[in-house]
Amino acid sequence: MQTRSTSDNIRSGEAPVDDCCTACCCCCCSLWLYLFCCRSMKRTLRMKLLWVYMVVLGLTTGVVTGVVIFGSVQTEMAMSDMRVIDKKMSNVFCDSVDIESDSFESKFDAFFMKNTPEILPDIQKPYNESYTQFVEQNSFVTKRFYLLTGSAVTLTGFVKSFTELNLIRGEDNYNNYVDSGKQCMDCVEDSWSLLEDRDNNIHIDIEDTDVYLFVFVSSIEDTWIDMRFSLLRTVYDTSNHLDVCMDTITCVFDYDITDSKTPVVILYAKASKKHHYDEGSIFIETSCVSRSWIFVLIFFGIPTFLSIVISIFIFRRCSDPQPEVTYNAVRSNERTPLLWDTARAPAVVILPPKYEDIIGTDNDLPSYEEATTSTCNVNNQSSNQNDVVQER
Repeated sequence: MQTRSTSDNIRSGEAPVDDCCTACCCCCCSLWLYLFCCRSMKRTLRMKLLWVYMVVLGLTTGVVTGVVIFGSVQTEMAMSDMRVIDKKMSNVFCDSVDIESDSFESKFDAFFMKNTPEILPDIQKPYNESYTQFVEQNSFVTKRFYLLTGSAVTLTGFVKSFTELNLIRGEDNYNNYVDSGKQCMDCVEDSWSLLEDRDNNIHIDIEDTDVYLFVFVSSIEDTWIDMRFSLLRTVYDTSNHLDVCMDTITCVFDYDITDSKTPVVILYAKASKKHHYDEGSIFIETSCVSRSWIFVLIFFGIPTFLSIVISIFIFRRCSDPQPEVTYNAVRSNERTPLLWDTARAPAVVILPPKYEDIIGTDNDLPSYEEATTSTCNVNNQSSNQNDVVQER
């Protein structure tokens, strides 16, 4: 059986491992460090990849920090609510905080406080509102208030048919209650039955500061509710404010980067002392105005400095990969030696024997030169005779 003779490229050895990069990076490998360090590549390409990684990392981190971590916060407030706003604020990353109402008619008071103030339990401000709504069968309507510890709520009024009142504390519980189709009983803080054609009277004392949602559910038939909320609200002590904006729809407070702690904002949805009817919620947006030079320093300056230092380290300590050496090897077959280690002897050229060695040394015979000379003479004579015959 014959074996087909082919030529293959065989590597003499693998490229050497870059010990520098293995030591400095791959011991704490992540995906991009693995792709960057544990692959053989030229130093220039390694440095280019380093700069690309650093630029992408700096830009991504900067955008996430500015938009997500310290972005805008929209707060839903009922009339006479008083709330602390301290989310997505920083005296280091924010140069100032911009506060703006969603409507020209929704005015507020804003207090800039060094720390979260205490609640004054002995001071209670009254707020009264009539709440009249139509509730469809198997549906519900919701009224919300942000209540401080020590506040009190009294509900009085009438309903056209049986209605269930559920008190839910916190936005998360309310969302779970809605998502479960009103089946989450653990989300309900307390519950009452409002009977038709009767003066219902409910009193609630608030023990913990939070947003409270009053959910009116009609499960039998369509109905009307006519309820009156009488609130006695406790308030924050804002006497030691750093700055204040009164009766406004926009406000700006400046941060001091030298402060050890980020100040907070107290918002008060200002309400008159008159009786209110079916007041809707107002939305107030607080936005961090970024401190530009901090973002440039952290998310551009630091990655640039690190890239320069690491690039110098790579250039001095890392090495370019050695080129691969290849040679051709021929597979053995029937025309090749079985043992490659056996050396073939050089070929010997065998010359033909001389004329004298064949005919011997007999003097009666002509020599090689005489024989060839006589043969030439005979050939010449024959040629001359042929020419004479042709002339005749």
